[in-house]
Amino acid sequence: MDRTLPPAALPAVATPIVSRGRLASCGVFVAIGIVVASGSAAAHIDLRTDRLGNVFAPGEKVAVSIATDLSEIRWTATDFFHARVDGGTLAVAGGKAEIDMKPGVAGWFELDVAAPDGGEAAKTTLAVLPVPATVSTSGRYGVMTHFAQGWETDILPLVARAGIGQVRDELYWDHIETAPGKLAVPDRYRAYLEALDRAHLKLQLVLSFANPLYDGGQTPYSDTAIAAFAAYSGFLAKTLGPRLSGVEVWNEFNGSFCKGPCEKDRAAAYAAILHASNAAIKTARPGLAVGGGAAILAPLPWFQGLFDHGALDDMDAVVVHPYRTMPAGTEIWLQQLGALEKKYAHGRAVPIWATEFSHQYRGPDGPRDAARYLVADAAIMLGEGVPRISWYLLRDYQHFDGMGLVAAPDNPLGRYAVAPAYVAYGVLTRQLGDAAPHGREASDPRTRVYRFDDHGEEIRVAWSPGGATRVVLDATGPLRLADMMGNERELRPQNGRAEIGLGADPVYLRGRVTAIHEPDRRPLLADSLLDFGDDGRPADGWSYGAYLCPPAAADALESCLASFAAAALEPLVWQADAWHWSWRSSRFRSFEISADGGHPSVSGGRPVWAVRRWIASRNGKIRISGVAERPAEKGDGTIVMILQDGKPLWRTALGGHGATDRRAFSLTADVRPGTKLDFVTTPGEAVDMNADFTLYGIEIAAAS
Repeated sequence: MDRTLPPAALPAVATPIVSRGRLASCGVFVAIGIVVASGSAAAHIDLRTDRLGNVFAPGEKVAVSIATDLSEIRWTATDFFHARVDGGTLAVAGGKAEIDMKPGVAGWFELDVAAPDGGEAAKTTLAVLPVPATVSTSGRYGVMTHFAQGWETDILPLVARAGIGQVRDELYWDHIETAPGKLAVPDRYRAYLEALDRAHLKLQLVLSFANPLYDGGQTPYSDTAIAAFAAYSGFLAKTLGPRLSGVEVWNEFNGSFCKGPCEKDRAAAYAAILHASNAAIKTARPGLAVGGGAAILAPLPWFQGLFDHGALDDMDAVVVHPYRTMPAGTEIWLQQLGALEKKYAHGRAVPIWATEFSHQYRGPDGPRDAARYLVADAAIMLGEGVPRISWYLLRDYQHFDGMGLVAAPDNPLGRYAVAPAYVAYGVLTRQLGDAAPHGREASDPRTRVYRFDDHGEEIRVAWSPGGATRVVLDATGPLRLADMMGNERELRPQNGRAEIGLGADPVYLRGRVTAIHEPDRRPLLADSLLDFGDDGRPADGWSYGAYLCPPAAADALESCLASFAAAALEPLVWQADAWHWSWRSSRFRSFEISADGGHPSVSGGRPVWAVRRWIASRNGKIRISGVAERPAEKGDGTIVMILQDGKPLWRTALGGHGATDRRAFSLTADVRPGTKLDFVTTPGEAVDMNADFTLYGIEIAAAS
């Protein structure tokens, strides 16, 4: 069921300060942490709007008020795609002026205002986004909030304005039960629940965490504590009633949020808590959906343990948090988990809820990368049949800076200034709505095309994460193409065919398409993720091994390299830990090679390389492309290399010393049958393997 938005979908606010910059009399300009030279006298520039989050509808006047003691300012508006859409110089009268921005398109924009002689003095972000005709209340689109941790509720109109129908939040057990057996919702929780009601938003409630009244404040393990947690669960199910779209029993039990005796056998401990809680919830409100599993990532060994304890019988949905550094591979996790479910569900369909997903990008283009990630990962999950997704996080918060759909309330850009991901999510909810998924379309493996059906109208979400490609579509009539910022244009096929270009930015395509062609794509020969396999049987020429550097080479990478070509790789064992199946070693501590990357090791002070090997089966020129990333900041970093028959083609140091690192590579090589390409991760020059897991994404394609 959908809710129609009222005409005043987003309130005006009382001219909040959006951004402020100051020009110092010494000729140095300081604004939002940026210092640039300027010959201006002392001056200031304040930007103000009357719109929460600076979100406007198409056709509305996009106005920004300026207060300054300059006589003239220079301004520029740039869109998501780095194109200048408006700007100029503006005379200031009486210390005030107004920018009447005319972007001409929908989307997300950066506004820079400066003195005429240069220097960035003030900056904010704005959005032009259509008001949704309806907001889905199916629970399909959600976002994580922290009202239980004290967030102000004035942000809520921005949720519905994006077409998001529910928030995911908590009412902590120790705040509900402050004396044994006495349960009540405190006023500060009631305030945020009433604010959700006023915004017509549903709550997906996370039931969490421990309570100092029981088991010493550790994760409940005794019968008494488990019964008390179940009573808390049933109490909230009954009390909150129709406000809830569903509940989740605990959060990330397999990760950080499990303390005490339960850690000895987490699967058994969680299964007991879930069983008691589900019974109490169903007694209090039989139709309320209960999500179980409480998983960070989507670890098959964790769910295998839960299902062996019968926990699937107590779940209406399986909860995962499929955090990945790139969307590719999310579908593999979902498919593997779905296959595992079928073995235990006895014919019952148990959906998967992805109640947290996102990635924290850094760097100047990080906000744009986060928007691309959101659309791509959401399209994959929805296309795979996931009925509920929830982005983490609504606004920047604590150390989750850059993950919010909007800025923090005290951000220099302005209170709740929108990020590109906010607009991208708003466009996604409008384009897909509650359209039914029809899975991934047949295309080149490097191209993603997911089809949906909206009451007979075909909708596709398409992009090419592996590089730009030309796509030819067989179509029976006109098509509508929309970019991820919501700008549409019509395609009229000629002789039954239309052509588009795809790249990293997802697009939406409406209309009937009968076939998809990519005439310029060279054949894909191997892919490190797709070929990894989930049963210990790698495909397409891949193998995996460990290489222990000889004693004389303990401190010399070049000496290790000199010995490598003639050395045999040490075999590995296909094993599972609490997180995933991977190739491991019985000799080398922490060593592994997984679908996504690998962790090298150290033995007797000697480096142990993690080696992914691909052996060519053809003659010709190939292109090797992909990324290597070290996501941890600890340790001394790693060195990653691509070797051809033992000789380096590419080498780089990654991360360490308090920094994460990500490097893309693209190179060509001539190969013949039997040519060895080795993708190597070493423990770094200091032979410190602390936090050395390094991510790989590798594609090998014909180049001629």
